[in-house]
Amino acid sequence: MLVSERYFLMLLDGCKGKIYSRGRATKDLGLAGAMILDIYLRGRLSIYGKKSRILDYHMSGDPYIDKILVFLYRSRRPLKLKTWLNRISHFYKKFTQGILHQLKNQGILISDFKARRFYLTKPEVKDSLLEQINNVLINNINPDIELLCLLSLMKACALIKVYFIKKYRKYVRRRIEELLYSHYYAPETREMIFTVIKAIRDIIRAREAAIIGF
Repeated sequence: MLVSERYFLMLLDGCKGKIYSRGRATKDLGLAGAMILDIYLRGRLSIYGKKSRILDYHMSGDPYIDKILVFLYRSRRPLKLKTWLNRISHFYKKFTQGILHQLKNQGILISDFKARRFYLTKPEVKDSLLEQINNVLINNINPDIELLCLLSLMKACALIKVYFIKKYRKYVRRRIEELLYSHYYAPETREMIFTVIKAIRDIIRAREAAIIGF
């Protein structure tokens, strides 16, 4: 599954059909980060210092990935990653519809987008994802790179507060950091995750400062 799809499933309260939210950043910036990592993992994006650049704008054959590439097509010159994350996050609803379409086509959920209700038709998909996360955090199994991306985004956007009680959160954060610094993953991939997470945190701080200043 795409990082974006996994992230959306972790945002979803399957019983209520609603999206968890620990502030706006949980939803829009987490999804934006997942999308950036999706195109990076497909060899379409590279980072040069603080700037990012699309390496290949040709259609991939994946409608969702192609939608991201078309959106970013206008930025042929390198831009700061924060700029792209901000741009994508401002179109949160548009890209959420793309993910919903993907998951509906896979028979994983049904939705009433106007009512903002989303229901799992295959709860075993999320159950499997939760089991994988449990194996990483409890049984010390190394995750695949997509799952590591997901865990990193959950940490950056406070989603671990939804899934773990307070006394376990410090351990969960430490375990994710341990994985990010491990040599099990390619250095350039780890660096990309670090760069995305740092950009998300910077934007969150800037938004919080703007609210306080207002």
